[in-house]
Amino acid sequence: DGDALAFALRESPGSTAQRRGDPHRGRDRPGPLPSRAVRRHVGGDVVRQQDVLVGREVVEQFEFLEHESDATDPQRPARVLREIGDGLSAEFDAPGVALRSRLFGKPAILTYHCDVQLPQGLFNRLVNLVVDFQNNMAGILSNHIVTYTQDYADHSPFLSHYASKLTPILPPVQLPDATPEAVSAFAKTHLTKQRNPVIGMAARFASEKGVEVLLDALPVILKKYPKAQVLFAGTYQNVMGEQAYSDRLMPRIHEYEINGNWKFLGNLDPVQMAAFYPNLDVITVPSLNSTEAFGLVQIEAMMNGVPSVPSALPGVRQPVKMHNTGVVSEIGNSQSLANAILEVLDNKEKYSGDIPALKNAYDPDSIAQEYEKLFARLMRKK
Repeated sequence: DGDALAFALRESPGSTAQRRGDPHRGRDRPGPLPSRAVRRHVGGDVVRQQDVLVGREVVEQFEFLEHESDATDPQRPARVLREIGDGLSAEFDAPGVALRSRLFGKPAILTYHCDVQLPQGLFNRLVNLVVDFQNNMAGILSNHIVTYTQDYADHSPFLSHYASKLTPILPPVQLPDATPEAVSAFAKTHLTKQRNPVIGMAARFASEKGVEVLLDALPVILKKYPKAQVLFAGTYQNVMGEQAYSDRLMPRIHEYEINGNWKFLGNLDPVQMAAFYPNLDVITVPSLNSTEAFGLVQIEAMMNGVPSVPSALPGVRQPVKMHNTGVVSEIGNSQSLANAILEVLDNKEKYSGDIPALKNAYDPDSIAQEYEKLFARLMRKK
């Protein structure tokens, strides 16, 4: 899904920029500076450290990366920790960071992405207990909690306990621009001009993502659009804990692959994703539980004029409602999903949305300003 970025202001704007002699001092918009990011190893993790300009301040951004190769990818969403003068924003080791902020008398903001619901099993129950304990400690120690939507907060067992110190802030969403040549090359490779309409799904091949719901909806869709194809972007082989699910669905999917109605693309980098979205007619997010809190791929698709059909999960259903860019389907209901996809395919112009307004709403600068306002409000309460 991608992670939120948090920004804070120092008490004396400009001092750090002046001390470092930054040539961009005076620029009043947040963003990474043109200096090369530094790769470090911390506790076995690969970390990219980069100076980021916030207001007139240069602050250090630490991004924890899953794979060492990701350290060269400036577009990859990553978990972020910022420890900046008068505020702390925690997105990993949240209880420890929140505790340290208390000890140093600095406000801490917890950015909460989603609940965790692991499959049944003794080990998973133990993991859930540990995660719940960590979450609650972080919630108690943090001065404030940010989540993506009030809708998700209202239905989250965790967030509902902290309603008095909760603020919804949308996540930042940004993709590289795809060249016309890249979009055309993608279309040629995947026959999107010959096999359409194109239904996109970008996710891990996992039971909670609702792959089976889309699979069950396909016969209804193909009855009206026999040349429709699903382009599935994301990990689909050897997904941890999902082998039985894969074994059960793959024989049916293989038949659709043979007929040209389904194609696995594997993991795509941000540049490839930027070429993926313009080739879609609709994207779907048929997720089944609250481990999906928003569905950032919906926003990326909408920024390319592609409508979305999500399930009615709290939070996940909000983007299409907020921006009138799609139709919500019932959770786990393949007939409802098929009907919603057909409605969008039959009326694409109706659900195309306001692309400039979308880009502005999720612009990292705009989101950074919301965090800055929140930090400023907390500082006034000290």
